[in-house]
Amino acid sequence: MTSGGLSLTQSVRTLLEDDFQEGGGLAAAESMYAAARSVGEQVRKVAELDREALERDKIPFNVHVILGGQIGAEPPDLYLIYPQGNPLQATVDSPFLQIGETKYGRPILDRGIRFDETTVKKPQVRFDFARFDDALEHDRRTADRPGGLRHR
Repeated sequence: MTSGGLSLTQSVRTLLEDDFQEGGGLAAAESMYAAARSVGEQVRKVAELDREALERDKIPFNVHVILGGQIGAEPPDLYLIYPQGNPLQATVDSPFLQIGETKYGRPILDRGIRFDETTVKKPQVRFDFARFDDALEHDRRTADRPGGLRHR
């Protein structure tokens, strides 16, 4: 799952796919941490290619990636990869990770997700959709206000 500039996230994905086809990157990762570092390397590569041109036009380099999965016998894991390429692992202190617009759904996540209890016993997807739906509802409510968004 990604957020940020579409052309940037597509570039990261393409680089990851190229590495995978060559047997490197995610294909060679022996742990989820190694996979997260591999994604971060590609985010940094895209930053090297595009950041200067974007910033010249006052467009920030903004790519966030959520990577989740399981490799081998290790337990499932979840990481947020920042635009600088560094990964953050979901833990007891931060049992969920957010990208994109984060302010509207945060109360839902704070009330509903507890490390191990929720993350193991209940499907995480329900909270993802609730969060997404909450943001859409906010956009609908503000659509007719001056300066608000208009959906067509």
